[in-house]
Amino acid sequence: MSMPLGLAYARVVHREDGMHAPDYDDVYCAREGGLDESRHVFLDGNDLSARLAGLAASQVFVVGETGFGAGRNMLATWALFETQAPPRARLHLFSVERHPLRAADLRRLVARWPTLTVQIERLASLWPAPVQGMHRLALAPRVTLDLYLGEAEAGLAAFEGQVDAWFLDGFAPARNPAMWSPALCQALAARSRPGTTMATYSAARGLRDALTAAGFVWTRRPGFARKRHMLTGRFEGQATGRAGDARPWYSQPSAVPPHGRIAVIGAGIAGTTVADALARRGREVTIYDAAGPGGGASGNRDAALSPRLAVEPTVRTRFDLAALAYATRWLADHDPERTLWQDCGLLQLARSRDEVDRQARMLAGLGLPRSVVHGVDAATAAKLAGTRLASDVRGGLYFPGGASVRPAALCAWLVQRSGVTWRDHHVTALSRHEAGWAVVDDAGGWAVFDHVVLANAGAAAMLCPDLPPLGRVRGQASHFALAGAGNDASPACVVCDRGYVLPARGGRQSVGATYEPRAADLVVHDAEHEANRGLIGALLPDLAAAIAVADVRGRASWRCTSHDRLPLVGGVPDRARWCSDYAALGHDATQPVTTAGALWPGLSVSLAHGSHGMLRAPLAAEMLASALTGAPQPVAGDLVEALHPGRWLIRQIIRGRVAPDQDMA
Repeated sequence: MSMPLGLAYARVVHREDGMHAPDYDDVYCAREGGLDESRHVFLDGNDLSARLAGLAASQVFVVGETGFGAGRNMLATWALFETQAPPRARLHLFSVERHPLRAADLRRLVARWPTLTVQIERLASLWPAPVQGMHRLALAPRVTLDLYLGEAEAGLAAFEGQVDAWFLDGFAPARNPAMWSPALCQALAARSRPGTTMATYSAARGLRDALTAAGFVWTRRPGFARKRHMLTGRFEGQATGRAGDARPWYSQPSAVPPHGRIAVIGAGIAGTTVADALARRGREVTIYDAAGPGGGASGNRDAALSPRLAVEPTVRTRFDLAALAYATRWLADHDPERTLWQDCGLLQLARSRDEVDRQARMLAGLGLPRSVVHGVDAATAAKLAGTRLASDVRGGLYFPGGASVRPAALCAWLVQRSGVTWRDHHVTALSRHEAGWAVVDDAGGWAVFDHVVLANAGAAAMLCPDLPPLGRVRGQASHFALAGAGNDASPACVVCDRGYVLPARGGRQSVGATYEPRAADLVVHDAEHEANRGLIGALLPDLAAAIAVADVRGRASWRCTSHDRLPLVGGVPDRARWCSDYAALGHDATQPVTTAGALWPGLSVSLAHGSHGMLRAPLAAEMLASALTGAPQPVAGDLVEALHPGRWLIRQIIRGRVAPDQDMA
């Protein structure tokens, strides 16, 4: 049986001498000397002042920590980076925490560490719900924190990156031995590179032995205040890699040089979020799309952040939860005035006994906190919706973080704000060039880029035959005029069943979208408008009565899908090389393989987001931008693999169903 994803908050007691953890009979941070200890042990112990000052332009410096606690060490490192590092360098912080504090506990630290007020308030404003997994927090334009909530060893196994300096912190070894175990030290080694440094306040014999066995060479130094000794050290062993290296085909694209040119093909939500993520990192980006921003499926008037969770913590469920949390923080950062989105919450209704039972099993199985999702009865659902629901509604799920978004307007805004180069042309061909990829457009234009990102949905297959099969499903969205006081009958939050009904905007009611996998065209059909109006009638009877049937507009578009309904995010496998390198797996899938998956150099994708593009594209963009700038991934390694564009191909090779009969020019 799977473990619940929800975690309990830490029990803390705020006392005159500091913040205490009664479960461990230890202190998070003493009132006196806390910041001085962080500087002495961790910052000076890793020589961070000089190392941060010596960073090259666009270099990413990664600091890892084994116990986040109250965040003192990470916040102090952030503050040091702001004063020491050159303008274009970036700081990437990674930490783990099994018992997270509440945001209110963090805010109480301002009085104790007033010099970190800006950092504390920003961290508290982004503080994630207590859900197991990786949480990416954009602390500042050049500072990122990946906070893994859960066990330390699990967090280190999930982390996709290499660390430059380690902080070994946590409650004392005698009180929390798991945080200082030999296994944990081996996990640190697996995420270190030659020359990675470490520092810790503990000089216990067992820790010294564990570090030595893992390949760290340590030195005892004077400790802080009353502590006699502390340890510093360097990793001089052999990096062992992670457990997932048993699947070496799931390789990642190489980082693009800082001054490299990147082309993004497609200006829907997948492409514009990638372009924005790269531009925010100072990269030179050009976008191609003849249809303009939001010209495809992202061109709908309104969309919803709507996850669909399984009763077990499947990779799709975990990715959608991470995507929902990331998208809401991303939108709040990009548009704090809420001009392009509305954080109104979302209801997924239950209208049958089977759905009531499924939702109950999901809530019990995932064990998520109420701030993420909770069950409601029919009366509470109607109160949240702010309008009468159909008589057959039995209850539902309420997602406080659900939202309505204006995707077409958002795409145009992202292109404008990011300062990218715009090309309103259709790309007709890609060809390998000695300096990268030659991009040919329909106006006869020809330009060479170091890297190309395909984010143009199903059209990507015409440019890259090595992609896995892509499907398409037609969907038609409608927006009706509201008669009289119709706005009063429109829901206050997003309401979902087999489609979605969003809060009215500008006197018009958006609803969608139909699902037509066998459709052959994108003509807007009256019958599908009627089907969308029928959805309103089935869920919201008062709103249905306020619809002006004769005044309806809409648009149809293709949703791009993959074979397993998960997006494709990452590098593109070289099909012929994979079929050759892994041919033996077709005879014996259990034999060990060490050959890394060959990817087409300088080519990656963000595709197949289906009907969840607004939910998934921002996190997918962060994944690609991280890979292309040499930074750690924002999600756990198994989720990176689950979205890898090579997953279909390797399964076909193992099943003996594919041969190397295709190639790219």
